[in-house]
Amino acid sequence: MSMIQEGEARFAAGDLSGARAAFEAHLRDHPGDPDAESNLAVVDHVEGRVIEAERRLWGILEAHPTHAATLQNLGLALGPGQAARLLPHLARGLAAPGAEEALGPQILALASGGARRKRVAFFCIPNGETFIKGIAEDLKAVYDTRLIVTRDLADLEEPTAWADVIWLEWGDHLAVEFTKRPRPPGKRVICRVHSWEAVDGVVRGVTWSRVDQVIFVAPHIQAITEDLVPDLKRQLKGRYLVPNGVDLDRFAFIDRPRGKRLAYLGYINHKKGPMLLLHAFSALVAEDPEYELHIGGRFQDARYHLYLQQMLGPLGLEGRVTFHGWIDDPARWLADKHYIVCSSVLEGHPVGLTEGMARGLKPLIHEFVGAGGVFPRALRWRTIPEFVRLVREGDYAPSAYRGFVASHYGLAKQLLALMAIIEVEPAALPTLNLMPPPEALEPR
Repeated sequence: MSMIQEGEARFAAGDLSGARAAFEAHLRDHPGDPDAESNLAVVDHVEGRVIEAERRLWGILEAHPTHAATLQNLGLALGPGQAARLLPHLARGLAAPGAEEALGPQILALASGGARRKRVAFFCIPNGETFIKGIAEDLKAVYDTRLIVTRDLADLEEPTAWADVIWLEWGDHLAVEFTKRPRPPGKRVICRVHSWEAVDGVVRGVTWSRVDQVIFVAPHIQAITEDLVPDLKRQLKGRYLVPNGVDLDRFAFIDRPRGKRLAYLGYINHKKGPMLLLHAFSALVAEDPEYELHIGGRFQDARYHLYLQQMLGPLGLEGRVTFHGWIDDPARWLADKHYIVCSSVLEGHPVGLTEGMARGLKPLIHEFVGAGGVFPRALRWRTIPEFVRLVREGDYAPSAYRGFVASHYGLAKQLLALMAIIEVEPAALPTLNLMPPPEALEPR
């Protein structure tokens, strides 16, 4: 019997001094062991040393932010009225690998435990609901949510009066106009910034002093925004890095052998590098004409549609490139593909790419601005010859691509972080970073 087991047996028998002695003996041989420390805190609490118990439990969480027994013990020690004090810590602990499994039940319970369900209104412009529609639907399990898609500020008046929390999806022209008005009294205002509104400088027009919290989807987007708005830190109460999440149930894993079908998924415009995409693929076909490129998406500029169609013949790509138009069911469409291509010059946190990886496709990621903070170097290409080598040589490991997304960019972790941001007062959670550190992006 280990000393921990002996301590637990003595505790169950009511021998508190014997239990304490056993746990302390274990700690002499295993300093800092969270199981023994957490058990000692329980002994402290039962013996009436409540402050000492809480102090010990908080100390354990500083070193072991997802230690399940400590979280449970601390929740019990704080009691229902004070348990919400755990939320800021739980939110910060989400950065740990696999944290959603340990922290999810506590965050969900605390977010669901209010006297009245919070009302959250999501505002975005038409065609801007791609990333927020699913979130608004998923959060209905905890909150009363409404998604308002409009360009007319008049359409926002009633839901603004209804809501406890106002979410501006994009730091765009709608956010600019909304924040020209006085701050809605008694409301929390959150804005999420993706990429184009930062790169195009639109974020400079937002009256950030009328926003409580901002969420960035990637580190380079935060850096660009803070460069454009130098006093952003002073104006805001909370600044958070929360990457886009992938619904791993919707994009179920399919193991597959190396094949020759490349997929491009998303809008087609100048930001997505369509010329680079076509010429890189042309170089691949020059080495092996059996490769296929399947383009799923909507052209947003007729010039690129005309150019790509024109160049198929001269590049010898007729019959090798298929335009599928907009894809309503990307999970199904990706099922028979082998690679997912990104040829962009800049992205925030590209969802279509991570959805393809979750499905098991090997990503071929151009070195877009910010890519180094989001994806491993082994999956990125800088030159067309490097693109060709990445396709034809090296590893092809579908389970590893899926595992990377599951570890870093799963939807569950994103939703839990968003719940914590909604629940916690900004002063108690001024910053939060759920982006994996650079070393975590690289395979070991």
